[in-house]
Amino acid sequence: HAFTPYFSAYAHFDSVKEAYGSMGKEINFIELGLSADTHYADMIAENRGYQFLTCSDSHSPWPYRIGREFTRIKMKEPSFRELKKALEEKGEKRITLNVGLDPREGKYHLTACNACYAKFSLGQAEKLSWRCPKCKGSIKRGVRDRIEMLSDGREEHPEFRPPYMHSVPLAEIIQIALDVQGINTVIVQSAWSDFVERFGNEIKVLVDAPIEELSEANPRIAQKINAFRLGWVHYIAGGGGNYGKPLICNSKEEFEKKGKELKEGENDFSGQKTLGEF
Repeated sequence: HAFTPYFSAYAHFDSVKEAYGSMGKEINFIELGLSADTHYADMIAENRGYQFLTCSDSHSPWPYRIGREFTRIKMKEPSFRELKKALEEKGEKRITLNVGLDPREGKYHLTACNACYAKFSLGQAEKLSWRCPKCKGSIKRGVRDRIEMLSDGREEHPEFRPPYMHSVPLAEIIQIALDVQGINTVIVQSAWSDFVERFGNEIKVLVDAPIEELSEANPRIAQKINAFRLGWVHYIAGGGGNYGKPLICNSKEEFEKKGKELKEGENDFSGQKTLGEF
């Protein structure tokens, strides 16, 4: 992945080609990670020449983590040869959709202290020599600030770029709907299993299943899924290693009111479409 502030290419280099030297010309695609989406990645000029993959962190043992992000690719058969063609031949538009978290939900979206998670602007962090005045912890530069440092100021996408759909994991929606503290609680995991078993998989629950059928399983959860589909979601942005928090509203009026309450800058709009627009 390209953007997280510890081990990624853009954490330590100003370009992918700089990171890979003479082999830079062999790079055909980059993986966006949980910290960036198409909107952010294409703000850097060189990225407009790459294909984008969105892949969740599959090292986690929890099933609800594995499908958080995925890439839809058109292939004649599920083979490495077909995958290689999809990644190398942009003109064929074989990558048809990227799906992933809103970058604000990522652990390193904003510049923040990695101990107490206090958030800072890039200018503040530089003046503080990257040391938190509250707890003396280390301030970690956020992905948003890093991308703005490298951006050429143009917001455009190449002709071959597919749509990007923001997603909220089903387990998180269930946790919010049932108003419980932990995502790993028995009540959340039981509801998650019930929905997945009934409808086939998590993506069908989030995107395809009729709301009426979801309501038969659990009306409170169905209401939040419907709100997610309509785009009534704000975020308290993450930073410093702490995940951001989605705020799913039950009506357009509540969504607009909550938007006015949230601090400007921490929850900036990044071009999310509602599911109805896809």
